[in-house]
Amino acid sequence: APELDFLGGDLRRLPFPDDSFDAHVSFGVLEHYEQGPQELLGEARRILRPGGLVLASVPQENRLRLSPETISADEARSGGYVFHQYYYRESDMQQMLGEAGFEMLPDVHHYSVHHGLTDGTEWYSRVESKLGPLRRATQLLDFVPGLAAQVGHMMFVAARKR
Repeated sequence: APELDFLGGDLRRLPFPDDSFDAHVSFGVLEHYEQGPQELLGEARRILRPGGLVLASVPQENRLRLSPETISADEARSGGYVFHQYYYRESDMQQMLGEAGFEMLPDVHHYSVHHGLTDGTEWYSRVESKLGPLRRATQLLDFVPGLAAQVGHMMFVAARKR
C-alpha cells in the first residue's frame, strides 16, 4: 500500500496533537509494558477525540496461568528471567480503563483457548511440540461455549469519556 504513510515511535509519546483520531487499535500490546498499561492508555486518550474508541486485546488471567510456579518480580529477576507480559481479569481491565478516562463497552469478546493454554503454561507447550495435530484440535476448543471466557484472551472496545 504505497499510498499509506507509516510511522514508528514510542506508544507512550505519539507524535500527534491532542484529539486527532476517532479510533486507536492495540492488539497484543498493553500487556507487554512492565510498568503496566496506564501510560499507554493515557496517551491513547490524549490522541483520541471525545467519544473516540480503543479496540484492544489482552491475555486473560486464568487458573492455568496462575500456577503454583508463579514467582515474584524480584525472584524472577534474580533467577535471570526477563519480563514478558501481564494477564488481566476483565474487572481489572475495566478499572484501569476507567482510571484512564475510558468506559469499557459491553460484550467483551473472548477467544483463543489455544493461546490461553500455551501462554504461561510450559507443560502444554512441551506436549504440543511433540504432538503437532494437538494445536489444530485445541483451536476447535474456541467453539465450546464459555471456554474461551475462562481460558483465552479478551478483546474489548472502550470509549473515551467526554
